[in-house]
Order: sequence, then structure tokens, then C-alpha cells
Amino acid sequence: MTGYSIHIWGGGLDLVSTSGDYPMYGDSGWEGFFNNYPIRESGEFKVQLHDKNAPHAPLSEVVTLNYQGLCSKSMAFVVFTKNH
Repeated sequence: MTGYSIHIWGGGLDLVSTSGDYPMYGDSGWEGFFNNYPIRESGEFKVQLHDKNAPHAPLSEVVTLNYQGLCSKSMAFVVFTKNH
């Protein structure tokens, strides 16, 4: 599943990543950065998969991630699975 939009938001962040842009995480791998330098980021962030075709309707439930502001716990691995 490549070319799908992944919306990431919360804590002042609002960005869209595309599945398949980071194959180091698998064929449909994607990544979203909070900043371009290391900081302690904490709070609640949300992730949702969207259709790759306009108007980019949501295809998944919203996934909520809670970051504790610790560098050792600042990565999440979210897998969206096609179930039909």
C-alpha cells in the first residue's frame, strides 16, 4: 500500500507523510518528524491513514500516541493493515 497519505497532528504539529517514502521500514514505510533537531517532545499526537485519491477520505480510525518527553521513548511504530 504505497502512495497513501498519513496525517500526523497534535502538540502544534500538523503534517502529512506518504506511505512508501521510507522503505527502510518496509515497502509502505513512512516517517513523520516533530523537528529537524533533537528535542524533548511530550504530549498526545494523532495519526490517521487517508485515501491516496482526492478528496483523501479517512481510511482508518485515529491512532493516538502519547509521548513522555524521553529520548529513549520518542519513536512509535504504527502499522495500518488492510482488512478487506
